[in-house]
Amino acid sequence: KAKIDALMDEENDLFCGLTVSRYPWRFGFDAVGMQGVRDRDCPETAKVRAQLATDTLPRHLAHLEKILADGGTGWLAGTAAPTVADFQMVPRLQWLVTSNGGIPAELLKGYPKLQALVDNTMALPAVVEYYAARGEVYDPPTYSFKKKA
Repeated sequence: KAKIDALMDEENDLFCGLTVSRYPWRFGFDAVGMQGVRDRDCPETAKVRAQLATDTLPRHLAHLEKILADGGTGWLAGTAAPTVADFQMVPRLQWLVTSNGGIPAELLKGYPKLQALVDNTMALPAVVEYYAARGEVYDPPTYSFKKKA
């Protein structure tokens, strides 16, 4: 249980800076000129996003990649089946590379174990069934969903 709790805290560590860069007014950073999603051309936000994309996020992603390698099962906690930590992390990783200007869509390409985590989670029968019932199918190369044909 403690390991899963720690992994869930990793999600906060990974995404805290990105969340602040999206919504700086919620955290007091509008005082230094950051505009986040209110102004997509804000130079202060762009500087923060560049730092996140080239240093901060890769450092955290490498740490998660190592956790997956050390666990040996493909799941974050090293368990035989996914835990709540996997189900928390996967949609956030998808969001990371699909909904955040200044964060390259290719960011996860350097982390094959994280890519596999996303793909394996999205291939679980219950997950596939859930999205099928919504008329959607997962598209692994884009980390997004398409309407079923």
